[in-house]
Amino acid sequence: MAIVSSSIGHAFVKWTFRLAIFSALLAIAPACMELSSRGFERHVLAWFIAGVFALLSTLLAVAQILNHLLHYRQPAMQQHVIRILWLVPVYSMNSWMALRFRHVAMYMDLGRELYEAFVIYSFVKYYT
Repeated sequence: MAIVSSSIGHAFVKWTFRLAIFSALLAIAPACMELSSRGFERHVLAWFIAGVFALLSTLLAVAQILNHLLHYRQPAMQQHVIRILWLVPVYSMNSWMALRFRHVAMYMDLGRELYEAFVIYSFVKYYT
């Protein structure tokens, strides 16, 4: 019985998550039209749209990371996969923040590049 309820719970979470993403994507166009009609500049609209997609990509990546942590059966392999998956939130948040705070983008990029080097190392260790 526990297996059936567990699979129903996972299916519910999966479909709820998909519905939330679909709803967010549908809400972007009307929200942008409203912001545009109120006189917001293009860079504010770009920052809003980028924020929505950065949030969605981060949520998807964190869901995958949590899935790996919940089913942590092969630690030697999964630790590298989790490190690789963290690259999505790092890149998306860096890009979103750099769009808004251009004067410190170079410093944020340094942190992103350091993490990217660590991920490349993890990727190589994953296959060796």
